[in-house]
Amino acid sequence: MSPMSQARNGFTLLELLVAIAIFAVLLGILLPAVQSVRDDAARMQSINNLRQMIIGTHQYASEHDGTIKNVANSTEYARPSGFFKNHSIFVVIAPYAYDPNVWKRKSDSTDPLDTVSPTIPIYLSPGDPSINFDPRLSFVRAKCSYAVNLTAMDGYLSMSASLRDGLSNTIAFAEKHFASADPASTGAQTYGTYDAVFGPLHQDEVYGRRCASFADKRWGDVLPVIGADGKSTVPSIPGKTFQYRPRVPEVDPHIVQTQFRAGLPVAMYDGSCRTVSRTIHEVVFWSMVTPSGGESVRE
Repeated sequence: MSPMSQARNGFTLLELLVAIAIFAVLLGILLPAVQSVRDDAARMQSINNLRQMIIGTHQYASEHDGTIKNVANSTEYARPSGFFKNHSIFVVIAPYAYDPNVWKRKSDSTDPLDTVSPTIPIYLSPGDPSINFDPRLSFVRAKCSYAVNLTAMDGYLSMSASLRDGLSNTIAFAEKHFASADPASTGAQTYGTYDAVFGPLHQDEVYGRRCASFADKRWGDVLPVIGADGKSTVPSIPGKTFQYRPRVPEVDPHIVQTQFRAGLPVAMYDGSCRTVSRTIHEVVFWSMVTPSGGESVRE
């Protein structure tokens, strides 16, 4: 039998290279699709978190004459113990949005302010890369990947009267990264750790902690203002809406941000949740932030 008629074992070099090339092409096609599916799944989890928050907000308001009392200044906030005085809305709604027993006093303390402050799962976005960015911040209580719209919730908010643009046209909560930068390189004043248990007037002078808010004039945030035409709502810094997929050291604490390709997950005051496209016009975005600008919001 001639060698040519014998069965050949294995691949030639050319066949191996062709197989590798085909595999590389298939991998290049499939990998983005897999990443897109994972990104969408994480975004839906974030939207579910936001939905629980806004439902908890409505449940709290329904038990308090349809209002959310002033987080910054109220001395009668939420409970007779005074635990929620001068604390974030995220503290207030946690028993309604997550677990009625979430806040517990330490067993060795009689002070109602001396509590165990757990990390609440619905306050952590699966798309927030800054949660474990700096191990020195492991002590931070109740980390939060979301922020409340303080332009709408400044003072006493009435669900029926304060939001004149309509509950479906006003953002209540949005994603916002927990950490804004590396404190070793930028300093405490530009480093924001959005601790859910700190109210609007409370700041940690060492690590620059601030409350989990946006459009908050107390912190020098970008705000919605009336444009030159006297009608439209524009940002106080032109061109600003939200950051799309920033590196952690590049996060701007004065606006919100997201890592999701589809855009920014938000909860509206009517209880609906949506994803705001990263191509949204600044006028449309800030019209959804202001509660009483009289605009007709259309994305």
